[in-house]
Amino acid sequence: MMDRTKGASKETIATIPTEALKDQQEIKIDNITIKVHLSEKAHTLTDAMYEIVEDKVLITGDNAFNNRAPRLDDGSYIGNMAVLDKALKLPIEIVIPGHGPMGGKEVLENFKEFLSLVYNTTKEQMENDLEAYEIKPKVIEVMGKFKDWTNYNGAIGKLISVAVLEIEENDL
Repeated sequence: MMDRTKGASKETIATIPTEALKDQQEIKIDNITIKVHLSEKAHTLTDAMYEIVEDKVLITGDNAFNNRAPRLDDGSYIGNMAVLDKALKLPIEIVIPGHGPMGGKEVLENFKEFLSLVYNTTKEQMENDLEAYEIKPKVIEVMGKFKDWTNYNGAIGKLISVAVLEIEENDL
């Protein structure tokens, strides 16, 4: 650490947390209230969102992306969409996503739409007895709004595969 900070961390003492955060916990620092929003499984098992109450700001972590396709290997479409539904009900005006530019609630709405299109189109095509490789063109057909998102081309196939696994586990 000393090398990385060019000596600036010389007097720093690491403080290890001694208690876990709780959902809806409020942390007060001076005139700032930070409200913690935890979920069971969204982008991963350990994602948290932080609402800065007085400023009407939500820091989503990887529960929301903006203009970037996500990885969802360790997460859940259903869980992530549920977290976004809860976030949309919060009294916030500014959203700072885990990746991509900040914005308003449209960041949450767009990311939920992205996830919903991949998941629901995949599910519909599985119900039509298509295999994963046959589903990809059908998903791509409905994703026009998102085709220019960073990492879209590299991620869409894997996102469909992850959706297939979740659908098989939960719905079929």
